[in-house]
Amino acid sequence: MSCPVFISYAHSASAPDALALADKLGHLAFLDTDAIDDGEAFPQRSLDGVLDARVVVIFATKSYTERRFCRLEMRMAVAGCDAEARQIVLALGNGSNAVLETMPAAIADRSWPQAGEPERLSMLVRQRLSVADAAIRDRLPMGEPQRLGAVFLEESNVPEPRSLQGVTFRFLG
Repeated sequence: MSCPVFISYAHSASAPDALALADKLGHLAFLDTDAIDDGEAFPQRSLDGVLDARVVVIFATKSYTERRFCRLEMRMAVAGCDAEARQIVLALGNGSNAVLETMPAAIADRSWPQAGEPERLSMLVRQRLSVADAAIRDRLPMGEPQRLGAVFLEESNVPEPRSLQGVTFRFLG
């Protein structure tokens, strides 16, 4: 079942705030509470959640920028924005400048609520839903969701570990 809102967050930094927002939004929000461990593939349900959403809420923290899957979700959301970037809502947390510095001006130059303000965030998300009438996937050019999805899933795969047996190490010093 697709939801019009996708909540993107780093579990380690924003789980309580993301859960509070999801509670306020109810059935409107897709919130994956399963942490994706290092080495695991990015779940198809999360990719579909981003692409099916009309609004993506990004809990902007320094930890968010350090998580590969968070960065990939953000890239997908930004790719599906209109010129006013009405499809994205930022929730500012610790180290949010690390996210703001990567965003287009249409997003970075706005005033955003703090992550711990679920009521304000919920109201903003609902306002954005009233003007964001198409899913991210529908805003992308023909074939682009499939291409981005394939790249997204390929980049999320960590190569199989290789044996270091027989590798010679040279210590400098």
